[in-house]
Amino acid sequence: MQAFISLVTGNDTLVAAGEGDRLLGFAASGEVDGMCWLKELSVDPDVMGAGIGTALLEATAERARAAGFRRIALSTFRDVPFNAPFYARRGFCISDSQSASAAIRRQVAGEVPEGVEIADRVLMIRDL
Repeated sequence: MQAFISLVTGNDTLVAAGEGDRLLGFAASGEVDGMCWLKELSVDPDVMGAGIGTALLEATAERARAAGFRRIALSTFRDVPFNAPFYARRGFCISDSQSASAAIRRQVAGEVPEGVEIADRVLMIRDL
């Protein structure tokens, strides 16, 4: 629970709730180098495939657009089906993180879990 509280503190966080206020998913975003950065999108595995992740993603993109951002970015796993392929189907394109700004490179590197190779991760960006 502490990790969740740390993630949402200081970020723009949207929550999807079901009956009885059951948490179905959330999206946390912030700003990195002038872009809206999707820090986490998570959906309860019991309701995956019901459109909750897409709805949270699109609501986050709309809020970013309304706040004046022109792009939304994230880093994720390249080959996990509900990661990079999910975002690609929703208009995100893979971008070369090595040619990105120092702030973006630091953000991507900071999101690599311990024991995972950075090559397993990918930077993805979508124009708003």
